[in-house]
Amino acid sequence: LSSLLLQQGPAGRSVSTRCINVVNFIRGVEPRMPTDLLLPVQKQMELILEHRLPASWLLQYDALVSGAFVAFLKAQMTGEQEVGFWFEMNEKLCNAAGVAWRGRPGFEWDSEPPVAFTIGYSKAERVKLADAAMQTFEATCGHFPRAVASWNWDSISMAHVSEQYGVDAFAVCRDQIATDGFTIWGAPIAGYFPSKVNCWSQALNVRNQIHTPVFRMLGQDPVYYYQ
Repeated sequence: LSSLLLQQGPAGRSVSTRCINVVNFIRGVEPRMPTDLLLPVQKQMELILEHRLPASWLLQYDALVSGAFVAFLKAQMTGEQEVGFWFEMNEKLCNAAGVAWRGRPGFEWDSEPPVAFTIGYSKAERVKLADAAMQTFEATCGHFPRAVASWNWDSISMAHVSEQYGVDAFAVCRDQIATDGFTIWGAPIAGYFPSKVNCWSQALNVRNQIHTPVFRMLGQDPVYYYQ
């Protein structure tokens, strides 16, 4: 999703090149307010094409199986863009995985952390949810996603998706305190290979390493960030 490359400059000197990738995640429903969820995708696509930016379009399960999102992306995407998966739970994904939906009445997608994120589900349920998501994505797009992201993750789900589906990159939320109903603090700012013990910490040895790197969405200032 993003990377830092080193290139050879004049006289063999290393020159750092910052590579930024735009990440747009797409949900298929918004129960909290009436809104057109396709319109911002269309406007984002206009800007990305105008400025020739690389981009990852990450589809939540409901946007993957319903609505006009997949058809729109297939018609508009260029070679500098990719489609991946946004791993938040919703009623359609839970039904496909055979996992009980625990959202509030009338909410097909619920923002509450124990409902929307893998942290609210048992180990067996996490595997079922991941398998249903990856298999539906492959059936719809013809390949497994290379990029998978979520605001909140866990090591069990990450390790399973990495080992079973060969994902190239994960992305997670930047550090935050008491925002979105959960706190994330102290994880590496840049990309890192996560630990099977705790995905918010880099692995200390290969034995405990998940072999897909994690990147942080919403970039931070490396100097002033913790102030």
